Amino acid sequence: MLTKDEDFLRLVLVEGFPPRVVAVQNAQVPVVKLAEFLLARLPQIQAFLGPQSEFGLLQLRLP
Repeated sequence: MLTKDEDFLRLVLVEGFPPRVVAVQNAQVPVVKLAEFLLARLPQIQAFLGPQSEFGLLQLRLP
């Protein structure tokens, strides 16, 4: 799940996972800039969503 909504962050912190959540902070930007940001971090996101089972939250911050 990809979100910029803090409710999902609280859900993962309280309930654990699944679901795995990718949270994007400072995402009030044009869609093109957000897409570029996410594509640049695609390997990191894929590794997070892969077979690892240690973490349920990946938090990314736009500059």
